[in-house]
Formats: sequence, C-alpha cells, structure tokens
Amino acid sequence: MAALWIRNSFTVGELGYYPRTLANEGLIAVAMANSPALMSIGGSSSRILGTNPIAYGYPQPGRLPLVIDQASSATAFVNIRKAAERQESIPRGWALDHDGRPTEDAAAAVDGALLPFGSHRGGNIALLIELLATLAGGSFSIGAPPFDSGSEGPGIGAFLLALDPTRLGSGDRAQRWLQRITAEHGVRLPALELETLPDQVDVDDELVDRLNRYANPD
Repeated sequence: MAALWIRNSFTVGELGYYPRTLANEGLIAVAMANSPALMSIGGSSSRILGTNPIAYGYPQPGRLPLVIDQASSATAFVNIRKAAERQESIPRGWALDHDGRPTEDAAAAVDGALLPFGSHRGGNIALLIELLATLAGGSFSIGAPPFDSGSEGPGIGAFLLALDPTRLGSGDRAQRWLQRITAEHGVRLPALELETLPDQVDVDDELVDRLNRYANPD
C-alpha cells in the first residue's frame, strides 16, 4: 500500500480522476480533499467544513473500473447559486440561512451554509475527510481563503491511498460478487453499468459561451 498527502493545494477539481487512474493500473484507490468552508456540521449556524469530497476506484479486469466520486454536502454550492440567479426555491435540507435556520430560499442560502447529506452521518464523513486531508499541514476549511476571489490560494490538503489487491490474494472474488448483486438482486449503479467511455460528449451552447467568456474576459 502507499499513501500520499498534499498540502498548500488549490481545489482539486474532479477528484475521481486520481482513483480512476490508479484503478486502471489494477490498484484500489481512495482519495479525499477538503476545501474552503461552505458547510455546517453539528448544528452550527456557521460554515465549518468544505464540501469535502471523497472518491474511490476499484479495478475490474477486462472492463472499466468501478469509480465513485461524491461530495459530503447535500448538494453542490453551484446549484444553490444557480437557483438564486433564477429566483427559484431549493429543497429543504440543502442549506441554512445566515442565521442558521433551515431555508428553501436560494438567495438566503447563498449567504448561509450548506448542509451535509444524510444529516449528521454525512457530517461525520466530512469531518473524517477534513482530519485526514489536512494531516500533512494543509489549511483547515474554516481558515482557507476562497478559491474564486482574492490573491491568496486556499492552501488546502488532499489524501490519497492506494492498495494492491493482488497482494491479498483476493483474485476475482469482488468482481464475481459485483456481478452477482447486479444479476440476481437488481442492483443498478451507473458506476457498475459503464463499460466504455464515449468518443465525444455533447456540451450545450450556453456552457460553451460561458467557458469562452471566462477564457477571454477582455
């Protein structure tokens, strides 16, 4: 097994890229990172943790690896911001307002805090990610500068663990089990059903225009 810590990092973007890369080489991999504070935990009305994502990859010989990549928050902050721009409401359980009260008002949520998925259970996972990701000295979420403004990077941390399953003599046990739960028990997960990657993806015109504006602000 091998472990890697990164400190003084910018936000990592698609976290699943890293475990996917290792899983393609036959390794089990788990990656996690913290981010500037956006989410409340433990009943706090303040932003304490980032959306703190976790991703893992599990190799499947002969096909694409099983890869899961998710945040610890009930939703992404960009979904709150988009709803506020469109003057739409948000589902209860997504966020708190500035005073720490549950809200369905997207505009109030922009000034408040996200909530973890699954109530305190998601908060527990986010807390574990915070502790592991910052172990080598990365900034804690609550003290990290924002990544999208100012002149100072967030300086956050990331953690990556890789395991070689062949050293444990597991063979193809896990792959047979995954096939069984899908064939015999109706388990349907996109990460299990993906067998090939498309040669191209379609991107809507609005997103292309936005990307062009960001790339050419003048």
